[in-house]
Amino acid sequence: MTHVLVTGCAGFIGAQLTRALLSRGRRVIGVDSFSHGTTDNLSGSLVHPYFQLVPGDIRLEADLKRAFAAKPEFVFHLAARHFIPECVADPSGTYE
Repeated sequence: MTHVLVTGCAGFIGAQLTRALLSRGRRVIGVDSFSHGTTDNLSGSLVHPYFQLVPGDIRLEADLKRAFAAKPEFVFHLAARHFIPECVADPSGTYE
């Protein structure tokens, strides 16, 4: 069975992608720091037997190690700061 890692899984697009992958029988490991995404976006996925949530920050090695422990075959990287005024106000934090 295909394992897929989705960073930013609790954001709008990440949650949609997660649902689509699960509906196609994929095992999904979702990583999110919940700085913008919400568990409400994942409501249906949280109870799915093929979904594993790894709350964490992709900038932290320990969190990435937990996420990659299942050895995903594919990674969809959707974790990002996307709100332009926030990016402009904190460019170094956005880059990080």
